[in-house]
Amino acid sequence: MEASRKEWEHIAIITLSLGWMVPLEWVAKEVKEKRKLQYDVEAFALTKDHLLQFQSVANIDTMLSGGPLFVTAQLLMMEP
Repeated sequence: MEASRKEWEHIAIITLSLGWMVPLEWVAKEVKEKRKLQYDVEAFALTKDHLLQFQSVANIDTMLSGGPLFVTAQLLMMEP
């Protein structure tokens, strides 16, 4: 289990909508489009939020430093 966690530790973030729950597919699509990624982000639904897996630490940095992200007028909180 520890090995699996370490594998994801630096390439995944948790997002939480600060309004109503935004569908997982919409979040993944907006992240790809807004941050101009060349691949589909892997997205997993959690109880109240989403886990997004990226291909590299550089993509995480782009995601976190790219300013606020809105999906259907809902602000997404992001936590590495």
